[in-house]
Amino acid sequence: MELTETPYNDVQYVEDNDWFVRDKFNLGLDFPNLPYIIDGDVKLTEFSAISSYLVDTYGKPEWLGKGKDKYIVESLRSLFADVLSGIYRTAL
Repeated sequence: MELTETPYNDVQYVEDNDWFVRDKFNLGLDFPNLPYIIDGDVKLTEFSAISSYLVDTYGKPEWLGKGKDKYIVESLRSLFADVLSGIYRTAL
């Protein structure tokens, strides 16, 4: 969102109840999880799905890399997903 200078709301949960009680099952997400993105009728969770959606939405296939770099980017996407998952588990 920063790269495209698209305005967005960055929701950060400090209290467990803010996510688990207020938002998790009330946002209409098919697979309620963090991180999530809501863009009009599109509601996605999971880092990989969100990043693919942003690449397609903004027509920036170069964000996925070219040649062998594409696989490095894919590895980084998986690494970020694992790190986010670890942070999320630790925060519980």
